[in-house]
Amino acid sequence: MLDTVECEHEGMGCILLPADFGNGGYVKVNGKQFPLPDTETQQHYAMQVEPEEEGVAIYVSPSPLASQELLGLAIHCRDKVCYFDTLTACNEPVGLYVPYTALHGGVNRIELFNSEGRGLCKRLIWKSAPERELNLHIRQNQKTYKAFSPVALDMQLEDKEGKPVAATFSLAVRDSEGDLAGNHATSTNADLLLSSELKGYVHHPDFYFEKDDAAHRRALDLLLLVQGWSANSFETLCGQQSFQLKQPIEEKLTLNGIAYKDNDKREPYPFLQLKLNMYSKSGGNLVAEATTDKNGRFAFVSNVDYEGDWMAHITTKNAEGEKEWSRVAFDRWFSPKVRPLTFSEIQLEVPMPRQYDSTATATEEQDFFEWNDTVSDKQSIVLGTAVVKTKKKYKGFTGNRYTYNGGEKAGMRQAETFFNVEMEVERYKDMGYAPDTFIRFLPFLSKDFSTGEQQEADDAFIENDNNNIAYNENRSLSEEQEKTGVNGAANDHTLSVAYTTFRGEPIATYLNNGTGAINAAEINVIKAEEVKSAVVVKGANIKRLVDHDFGTSNSGGFNDYYALFVYELPNAALYRSKKGIMKRRVWGYAQPKLFFHPNYAETDVPSSKDVRRTLYWNPSVTTDDKGKASVVFFTNSREEVELRITARGVSADGRMIDADK
Repeated sequence: MLDTVECEHEGMGCILLPADFGNGGYVKVNGKQFPLPDTETQQHYAMQVEPEEEGVAIYVSPSPLASQELLGLAIHCRDKVCYFDTLTACNEPVGLYVPYTALHGGVNRIELFNSEGRGLCKRLIWKSAPERELNLHIRQNQKTYKAFSPVALDMQLEDKEGKPVAATFSLAVRDSEGDLAGNHATSTNADLLLSSELKGYVHHPDFYFEKDDAAHRRALDLLLLVQGWSANSFETLCGQQSFQLKQPIEEKLTLNGIAYKDNDKREPYPFLQLKLNMYSKSGGNLVAEATTDKNGRFAFVSNVDYEGDWMAHITTKNAEGEKEWSRVAFDRWFSPKVRPLTFSEIQLEVPMPRQYDSTATATEEQDFFEWNDTVSDKQSIVLGTAVVKTKKKYKGFTGNRYTYNGGEKAGMRQAETFFNVEMEVERYKDMGYAPDTFIRFLPFLSKDFSTGEQQEADDAFIENDNNNIAYNENRSLSEEQEKTGVNGAANDHTLSVAYTTFRGEPIATYLNNGTGAINAAEINVIKAEEVKSAVVVKGANIKRLVDHDFGTSNSGGFNDYYALFVYELPNAALYRSKKGIMKRRVWGYAQPKLFFHPNYAETDVPSSKDVRRTLYWNPSVTTDDKGKASVVFFTNSREEVELRITARGVSADGRMIDADK
């Protein structure tokens, strides 16, 4: 046994090993053994780092097999070198002392390397960055507010020397009673400088900055030892290994992807001429041209920023200038892999009451200020009684086939599962496949759907490079199924969709909330590209969408029935492709929406339905040259409202704004 240690903070601790320690070691915790990672057999050096108040002490110890050679020691922060030195370690440890003034604020990486540019040892340390912090003083006109009352906030932004600073930051104000759990809002300091340099989930990162004492600095150092990681190896940084760029920096909006031949083999189409015409509902028009490389890849770069939904017409021609069928796939589906939440992430705490300054004088001067509302209260005018006479009750506008019985929105309200078919069709096309009928597209939406065809399960799905599951379009129906369907007529809701089941049970299908379920022949002619969305509805909720006699044939009762409601695209005809012209949907930047702030002094009428938890949010509050800014808004319908105020931002010169009240 080499050593015994106790955990110092949240299960983390430190064990020192000798420089000549080999492989095969383990740690024993509560009777369970955990193997230590293998050491580098060619390394021959151990590096010990001890953070101190004014700097960091570094000790390099050679093993008996180490040869006398000149070593380099570099310290870099966010891949920028801020310190460099050389040393020779032979027989005895060699020590260096690096003052914090030589380092950059945030996580710094110490790297020991040899003359070949090979990294031997590395270690992460933290250097605080007080010079990056700005002070935001927030005052409010009252401590508590009545329902629908105006709230005035006065803000002053200053640097450490008390000088005013002009900057833009995000401001959120919440009703304290709306906090369902303890709020551990991460500061800009902890989020940008610490968490981004660590691996995995960090539990309460702001804990490490609550106090600048030995205990918190030690806990932060343990965190870097346990969860530290490196985006690039030292060999890559010094050019010994080439850097593989996976995602280019997009200074402009770029549509890039790959063109495939018109088959399910996903064969790249080299040297295909592409012409892009994009149109928006607001009348915008963008034009671009490109030719695929030998691997079928292409890129369209826009010189202007575009927002919202666009229709793209992509003309494809071969080297001879003749129009060709092809499949254009865009690279635009980037999302992290789904993972389960850890135990630490789901631990909730009781929200704590807001803390005010302890002394009355400080409270009066720092937290509150006097403010007079210059808008007079509205006067109510009582009108006389209105007498309404009518011969026929107006039932309202029923809409068209796409809005019948409430349309898609009604289906979403009753849905157990919702499928955005329009978006999933685009995703399917970007995998290099061409969707066929909607009925064949169902298994791609969910594995809960089955067509019930007699074929091996391995043939039913295809797995692409991104581990997405796609339906195998080469499967076909039997001749008898094509003619009549396996389950019968449309007047029986359990038999309306031939060969289709949901979670093992036959499922009825309704089109646009129609009164009767459609049969196999009808649903077989619906293309996946003609469907906007689909919802699965169960039990009594089905009756809320359609008027139909369902009977009681199912042994589990009506509440066990499933129904599939399909909603068509009104403009599906606009997206039908033809030879040499593919029509696709393209999404630009999201169109910004203003956060709703009711104005009870002018146009809005107070209502008990105002139960907003977030009373005010503005991502762009800007201080003037004197560092001042102010906002006015209204509370909700609750009496005795106390505020929770959070401000976050980064100034143009990289200084951070953090304020919580």
